[in-house]
Amino acid sequence: MEFRQQAASKAWHEQTGREAALEREVTRLKGIIAEGNNVIDDAKESRADLLMQIEGHRTNMALMTDELEKLRSEKEASSGACGCQGYRDLEEDRGRAEGEVELLQREIATLKDQLAEREDKWDNLMGDHNELSKAYKDSTREEITLKKAWREQRELVALRDDQ
Repeated sequence: MEFRQQAASKAWHEQTGREAALEREVTRLKGIIAEGNNVIDDAKESRADLLMQIEGHRTNMALMTDELEKLRSEKEASSGACGCQGYRDLEEDRGRAEGEVELLQREIATLKDQLAEREDKWDNLMGDHNELSKAYKDSTREEITLKKAWREQRELVALRDDQ
């Protein structure tokens, strides 16, 4: 009788343990599903925002295309044999801008050269620093060795005097 009660108790505890484990697993899976739903909602919102941005860019592109066509037609109208002052002014501005670009390119090249020189100086200074640091360490070691030898010599003299 007691054996049956123990077996029944054991079976009940095993069943309860399995149910608890299953409930924990269900809770964990529900959490994962909730996180997945949140990610999906965020992705939908991001997609909607991106679609609105795309539509805005399309509108801007259409406006810019219209503006470009307008500028092209004005250029064609002013670039004729009439010698319009506006066209000459644009050509002068373009020439000045090209000159400024060339000047800036030369300045960039000069600055790159200066940078390379400074990097070389830096490398030389770091090499000198490393050499001086090594020499200082060697000197310190030598000084310590000499002090030890001097102490030992003093001790030997003191022992000789005591005898």
